[in-house]
Amino acid sequence: MESAKTKNIDQYKEIHAKNPGFGKSSHLKLIEIFKILKFLNLGKSKAQTSILDFGCGKSNLSELLESKCQNLEGEYQFFLYDPAVPEISTIPLNSADFLINTDVLEHIFEEDIDKVLTDIFSVSEICYFNISTRLASTILPNGENAHCTVKKASWWLEKIKEFCPNAELLTSAMDEATIVTFKTSKLLKFYFYIKHFKLIRKRAFWVYIATLLGLKDFLKALLGRS
Repeated sequence: MESAKTKNIDQYKEIHAKNPGFGKSSHLKLIEIFKILKFLNLGKSKAQTSILDFGCGKSNLSELLESKCQNLEGEYQFFLYDPAVPEISTIPLNSADFLINTDVLEHIFEEDIDKVLTDIFSVSEICYFNISTRLASTILPNGENAHCTVKKASWWLEKIKEFCPNAELLTSAMDEATIVTFKTSKLLKFYFYIKHFKLIRKRAFWVYIATLLGLKDFLKALLGRS
């Protein structure tokens, strides 16, 4: 896998080894990914559905999804891959029915992104991407910001369309882009619009409170700035 040879892979191996809490945030996308799996209903047409969390870090997202998917048709099997985490640094299957890629691509230098997307689409054509479009609050061991490729949602959509012309942008709210590579529905899009509208409103409230009270460090953390 070329994704194991990206320019800054050693930085992530180091930070994963030193920081037990790093790479655990993708569980925050549990509900929306489960909504997508319910919409796709992949288990209806096959006995076993394979799902790969590509670049999963140390997240327990797959465990949480596996529990929720017991209520769906068919059997769902979850697999993990992250080239910076030794115990899961080898990709465990050649093809998957669905692939999750959350909080990964913005950590890759622009010149390496095609390598990673090539690996992703060699495993599955049905993908969910969640990509941050702002700087991170995490600084790598070399002193650089963890988000080395900060682009607008429209840029990420066009990049992914180079590999999958049918890719769709579900939302670009909250400094992130949510992109899928399958045909969605008006109902699914509506869910994302409502979800992110609520998040934006909640975030605006806390920005107001932090500004009012002069909580500069809290405000920086809230906005995800280093």
